[in-house]
Amino acid sequence: MTPDPISLKLAEIVLKWGWDKGTSQIEKINSSAPPTKEKIAQACKEYIDSYRHRYGKISVLGMPEPAELENIYTNVQIIEGRNLWKYKSLQDQEQAYRDAAKRRFQSDECHKQDGISIANKYQYLMVLGQPGAGKSTFLKKIGLSALLGKEDRSRHHLQTKLPGLKPGLAEKQQLLTGTIEPPVEELYLHGLIPVLIELKRCDSEKIDLVEKIQSELETCGFESANILTQTLLSKGGMLLLLDGLDEIPSQHLNRAITQIQDFVNKYKDNRFIISCRTAAYQGGFNNLVNVEMADFDDEQIQQFINNWFCQEQDLDVAMAEACWQLLNANGYQSTKELAHTPLLLTFLCLVYDESSCFPKHRAALYKDALDILLRRWAAEERIQRDPIYKDLTIQLEEMLLAKIAYEQFSLDRLFFEKREIIREVCEFIAENLNAPKHLDGENVLRAIQIQQGILVERSSSTLSFSHLTLQEYLTAQYIVDRHLIGQMVVQHLMDLRWREVFLLVAGLKRNGADNLLGRMAVSSSRLIHTSNSRHLINWVEETTKDVQSEVNSVTQRNLALLIIYAFIPKAKVYNRNFYSYIYNNSDDINYCITNIYNIAMLKHNSKAIPTAIASSNNLIDKLSKLKIFNHINYADAKSKIQSLEQQIPEESQADEEHVIFAKNILQFWCQILIIDLEWLDLSSPEISNLEQYFTTNSLIMECKEAALYLSAKGWSEVEKLMFRWTNQRLQ
Repeated sequence: MTPDPISLKLAEIVLKWGWDKGTSQIEKINSSAPPTKEKIAQACKEYIDSYRHRYGKISVLGMPEPAELENIYTNVQIIEGRNLWKYKSLQDQEQAYRDAAKRRFQSDECHKQDGISIANKYQYLMVLGQPGAGKSTFLKKIGLSALLGKEDRSRHHLQTKLPGLKPGLAEKQQLLTGTIEPPVEELYLHGLIPVLIELKRCDSEKIDLVEKIQSELETCGFESANILTQTLLSKGGMLLLLDGLDEIPSQHLNRAITQIQDFVNKYKDNRFIISCRTAAYQGGFNNLVNVEMADFDDEQIQQFINNWFCQEQDLDVAMAEACWQLLNANGYQSTKELAHTPLLLTFLCLVYDESSCFPKHRAALYKDALDILLRRWAAEERIQRDPIYKDLTIQLEEMLLAKIAYEQFSLDRLFFEKREIIREVCEFIAENLNAPKHLDGENVLRAIQIQQGILVERSSSTLSFSHLTLQEYLTAQYIVDRHLIGQMVVQHLMDLRWREVFLLVAGLKRNGADNLLGRMAVSSSRLIHTSNSRHLINWVEETTKDVQSEVNSVTQRNLALLIIYAFIPKAKVYNRNFYSYIYNNSDDINYCITNIYNIAMLKHNSKAIPTAIASSNNLIDKLSKLKIFNHINYADAKSKIQSLEQQIPEESQADEEHVIFAKNILQFWCQILIIDLEWLDLSSPEISNLEQYFTTNSLIMECKEAALYLSAKGWSEVEKLMFRWTNQRLQ
């Protein structure tokens, strides 16, 4: 059987480094007897097939079937050195994070480079990263890239890109003719034999890397594998990929590091890439360049999703595009934050693949994400680790993390002092497990960092949660477990920073969110406490009462208050939170909101008169159809606005004329709506409270949608309180 080109290419590399006759490379190949050369090529083929079989597929988190690594692999980015926040104090870290106005903790100031380019650049490399960051996948990819020649990379590029191309495209023709080169970032440029060794399999005191390499070659049919191994190593013909330094049992780790360092020193002409979890790496190597896996950015997330949904049936319904758009939609910022970690992005793709959406009850989604980091990932990887602490179960550890999350979040801290967390760890274990006072809390904390990566070192003395989403989820879990809902509503309802926590609490309340939403509605009404603001709310109640309308009473009151807000002279431009309760109710209401906005613009731009007149006509038509109000004579209103339309000033007229006419339009609406202008003379604090009132009522509606369970009776009681003033007290 004639060897395939890839096997022959690898055979040339074997001959280059392993043939010991002192002649040039061409002479080595030409002087080989044909049978020997064919045997080498056949062994190379078996080696490539074996590598692909073991490392060329990915199957994680209960995937229905393994996925080809080459098909879903997304080019990773690497940060040289450690990705630590380089600020003098914890307060500086907090401020820098808030100034960035992003949910991600990873600093954007670090310089990122392509992963395979870094592997090409450095001979000795230590790749660090959090659990699920893609370290093992990266090493497997490097090995595949080293095995496949440039020609095969072109062939693979053709195979993976063709499914997404429509017939007849010029790019398809270029691929078919081989004129498209594989991207440089997919090429490992050093002609070496890659050997991947999973260090979790090294569970004895002695790590014999030579024996493991020899076993790899021998299994695939290389004759005299022991001699070939020694020859390749002595001449620098190997790329050694040592995956999972942190997975070596702790009692053997120091000895293992010494043995690996001795091996690197002895065979220094080869190239080495070692991977390790960031928190587990304490140094010990004197010639490795430390780099860290960067979080996925938006481009990588989208590329991964495109790679995942690349089957013909996915392309027909544009699954990848729909998934990406949903992740970027309003309300999914917290979900998207998880997608910056490759493991959790895989989880999100599996969820979307199953149901073509993400669950409305996001608490369940985040619970599963936390469970992956706490339990499932280590179980799937078959990693045997020492217990974090005797009798500290996963359930107790989750309680500990929830306590830390809540206490720090309540103090408005996303970054926290390591020594403070060590103290909390010691107190928790002493209280729940009767641990001695001299407990080494630092070791316990470090084990938590290594094994799950939920707490992450951000500087030498500070920590944070790996994802803000997980801190919010654990905070919500603590509130539900400790029955702190009343306290949360009183202290934090008006704090936008707690919005996600409220939604998660609603989703975690297994016995129903009735009490939560009722408390929110009563507390929200406390914002309406001045005579003017109460006049507005009373006006809303009176003018919408007993109306037979196609929309419910809460929507009527919301829209009525939104209309009157538009004519408050000092009021700001609309915020979407003001009308999210009714936003998806109907196209007619959305059209109303657009027209109200156009009319309200007259307060700031008197030149918008033609638009305001047209919008006034439209608004009257829509209100007459929806029947929001019980007192408007729509025929008379229509006649008056048409009369105003005939009096619109010419553009050439003085600005004062436009200003006066704009005021006339606003006054017309006040007359139609029967609004006392004195009610609209709100102070800045009153306007701020009214805006907060809109926002909190919007949050109530969002909590309803996020709730795991809400009784019909409970929601009916909440609706009676919304956009009404009440003097009820919280129970």
